[in-house]
Amino acid sequence: MSWPRDRILHLLKTKGPLTTTEIGRRSKTTHEAARQVLAELRRDGLVEFEERRGGVGRPARIWHLTEDAGVQFPDSHGELAVGLLSAMRSAFGEDGLEKLVAQRTRTQIKAYRLLMRGCGDLRARVHRLTEIRSAEGYMAECKDVSRRHAAEARAARRAKRGALDAQGPAQPHSDSGSERAKVFEIIENHCPICAAAEACQGLCAGELKLFRAVLGPGVAVERTEHLLDGARRCVYLVRTA
Repeated sequence: MSWPRDRILHLLKTKGPLTTTEIGRRSKTTHEAARQVLAELRRDGLVEFEERRGGVGRPARIWHLTEDAGVQFPDSHGELAVGLLSAMRSAFGEDGLEKLVAQRTRTQIKAYRLLMRGCGDLRARVHRLTEIRSAEGYMAECKDVSRRHAAEARAARRAKRGALDAQGPAQPHSDSGSERAKVFEIIENHCPICAAAEACQGLCAGELKLFRAVLGPGVAVERTEHLLDGARRCVYLVRTA
């Protein structure tokens, strides 16, 4: 794959649907160069667009990846993995497959803990975990969303207080807990085991157990977006419990 094609495919994979202008700006190329590469990718069946009107003038083209674009990203031998899972289910039953997945998760936990040794605070652990996942093909990134979380919590409290004030005298309250909370998002833009996970959703449950185990006690992890539920990526919310 040539560099411009690779760059644009990676951009659409990690950022989602974008206009031609946004693609040109983010990929540090001209609008015309981006348009030409997108036309080439569309001929190859890797991207498609939807027209969206936002005012006067011609409608903007919003570009996104097609299902066929998935072959451009690592899949950890999806067809082989699905075949093996099917054979194991036939040979050992659902209970046997669950035991296999549980053993895989235990092995991952042990390996990840070795790789994360020396990571002190939650921020360091989240960043190291993200690096490990990226190296395994998940195209992962992390964001500190503590301020956003705190702002959302304050807005929710104000709304609750307004409802309570309408019912009677205001009660004392404290905001200190949510203001101190550290909150991060781990975003996985690609799943190299997606085909296997569709065949055995215990693998996804194992991922949650893995994250909770290696990030340590006092940390809550929840999946807020899931590829298998129709999202374009998986997102995990990590916070101090």
